[in-house]
Amino acid sequence: MKIDYVKSPKTGKWVKVGGDVYQKLLDSKTYGAATRRAKKVKRDPPGTKTHQKGKVTSAKSVNLAKAKPRPLSKTLTSTPKSRKAQRAKLTSQMEHTRDGRGARTRGWAAAAPQKGSERHTLREECGDVCFLKPDTEGFPICAALREGQGCKVDCRGVTAARVRAGQWKYPGVYTQASKLEGKYGC
Repeated sequence: MKIDYVKSPKTGKWVKVGGDVYQKLLDSKTYGAATRRAKKVKRDPPGTKTHQKGKVTSAKSVNLAKAKPRPLSKTLTSTPKSRKAQRAKLTSQMEHTRDGRGARTRGWAAAAPQKGSERHTLREECGDVCFLKPDTEGFPICAALREGQGCKVDCRGVTAARVRAGQWKYPGVYTQASKLEGKYGC
């Protein structure tokens, strides 16, 4: 639902028509006339994100096999040596395997396909079903091909996609990731 806004002659920021700031501007001797003449524009309310639009992979269309959980030591060996921070984080996670917090996505940061060539090759090999936002190669749910799992759904990726979609306010992705968690028993 779009709301009427005008540009404040005082600050240059968008002000909601009928709101408190708008009323104060109308009552002002200095800015009242300019506020009345300002052109009204329909805009999305604050907090609404417009980048959510686009194709979202449906949980029904994902018919890939589920990958078996891979030991963190194998993920460490497949992570390139140039990614020192990821390797250090993974080593730290290996020391804290008994800690409950973050256990469901442990190791995903190192196993996930990185933006760029890794995601491009994953999309070429496996198709759009390895991404919940395939148009931008966002929210991958399959591990990188360097992991040796092939085109299989990784539960760590599905859980991470659901968590990030909730944080970044992508309701369509959140719903599909939740359905995939139920479908694959993640």
